[in-house]
Amino acid sequence: MAQTKFDKQVEETAESAAFGIGRFLAGRPLDGERKTDAMFWRTGTRVLPKVEGKVSRSSYRAGWQRLTFRISGLAATGAGGYWTLWENQDSTFATARDIWENPDPALTTLETGGIAAASAATVGGVAYGLLTCKRREFMREWVTPLHEALAVPLGMSELTDPRRYLHVPRDFSDDDAQIRIDTERGTTMSTATTELRRFLTITGRRFRTGQPAPEMFSPAVDKTWHDLLGTPAYKALCLETAGQPIQHVANNGHGPITWVTAYEEAYGPLPEIWFTDAHGNVDQAAIARYQKSGIVVAEWDCGPAGGDGDIAPDQPETTRR
Repeated sequence: MAQTKFDKQVEETAESAAFGIGRFLAGRPLDGERKTDAMFWRTGTRVLPKVEGKVSRSSYRAGWQRLTFRISGLAATGAGGYWTLWENQDSTFATARDIWENPDPALTTLETGGIAAASAATVGGVAYGLLTCKRREFMREWVTPLHEALAVPLGMSELTDPRRYLHVPRDFSDDDAQIRIDTERGTTMSTATTELRRFLTITGRRFRTGQPAPEMFSPAVDKTWHDLLGTPAYKALCLETAGQPIQHVANNGHGPITWVTAYEEAYGPLPEIWFTDAHGNVDQAAIARYQKSGIVVAEWDCGPAGGDGDIAPDQPETTRR
């Protein structure tokens, strides 16, 4: 998957943190700049050429002396620092955000102030993980599966970052939640996904009340249905909307659509996606007839059925029109 600016920032920050830990354990200056000829087992005796400004006394210490001082300081501040940070969580999280946005002052403080700032940076990393935990879970359970199902049908590379075009609301479990998909052809597919969700909701209600299965008469919505079949996202969608697994079965017919009134009572008039073919062409004459009479007369060649599995084993998969 292509890296975003945010991903690159996370990667660069992780790399900097790894180098910082290495310098800490090696007893080297935390800013990565050697100012004296001190080595790990030998103290420094002179300032290196081209080093400008004042050189602190700690720069002359041997690496093992710095490491000993750092470990001792970390142990001494660990008990009291932990309790202080826990009692002041709001300020701790604010400090973590400041360090993330502007790391240069923090690096200077690590060199001059020692272990206290390093402990705060560690807490900042933990705070960041906690703050982004829900977002990562949301990406894993919803955004990524939808991207895997829709990328190829939408003509996009599977390496495309789904956050560039796929917008799934945090309240996706709400009945009126809508997914927006930004493509070169507009947001037709987004509307189709929303209508499929509503169609499955009506399907579940009809099945629970013993009514016949609703007719799938929109090629555009049916195309989105096909794209989602067999994915974890579709199975989860069926359980949330219909309350049970929903199969896709062949069901040919022609006549009045029996569930239009139920749809209008729940969501209002049918949008034009229900009168759109799989290539995005809208049947304006059919829309006009519906708006005049409130009745939809159409052909269909598929529909839903209850039970496990996406497609009924005794029925051929519907060919999209």
